Amino acid sequence: CTGRDRFAVLRTDTSRPYLRASVRLFPESSAWATADATENVVALINEVQRALTHVLQRHIDASDSTDTRRRYLDQVLGALPSHPGSLAFLASRLMPTASIRERQALLSEDGTERRLRLVKAHLDREARIADQLGQLKSDPASDTDERLISLN
Repeated sequence: CTGRDRFAVLRTDTSRPYLRASVRLFPESSAWATADATENVVALINEVQRALTHVLQRHIDASDSTDTRRRYLDQVLGALPSHPGSLAFLASRLMPTASIRERQALLSEDGTERRLRLVKAHLDREARIADQLGQLKSDPASDTDERLISLN
């Protein structure tokens, strides 16, 4: 599955040992056909790729990640899709602090451009969280064992 085609399940067929279904494909927005839209899409794709890279790298840096996780992240980031729909779906899936409900809302959005803009806004929020996590990890005073805690 590459995330390029969206569909609704119309009916399922359980008469065989494997599940089958009749589906209806959702058309993607045709607003991307003009040259201006193409430039805007390319810029938006680049923004989402940069934001996703930043967020994932900050979360890995702030965690006690193994070298294996870091290598896996490098592989994922090196293979980010340039297709707008695929990127929107992948980014929706990889956002570290997004709830299932938030991810589903992003995936349910009708237009690819709108979906990418919502993903970018969510990644901006994720970046702020990731940056704060990074600050906590790098601040020795943030270690709760070394802080004085007042119960008053």
